[in-house]
Amino acid sequence: MQPRQSTTLESSKWSATKTQLWIRDTWVPLAATSGLKRIAVVVALHGLARFAVEAIIRLVGATRLDARLFNSPDDAVEWVETEGKKSKTASR
Repeated sequence: MQPRQSTTLESSKWSATKTQLWIRDTWVPLAATSGLKRIAVVVALHGLARFAVEAIIRLVGATRLDARLFNSPDDAVEWVETEGKKSKTASR
């Protein structure tokens, strides 16, 4: 029996690329036109996934969405809550 690791890697790579394209071409435009104002993304500190997410975040930055990367869910939630409070105060 031969290992099938390369097939799995190729399959994972294709799936990740397809997902990234969907996020870029479908989700980001929908989010931008829906009125979403900010998004907090939690990613690992290192690795290829972080690199891919950073590339997508740069794309999101070209829209009106305020997108930030965080290393922990707690930091992400804190940022979203703080920015939400700022928005409510500014709109009064």
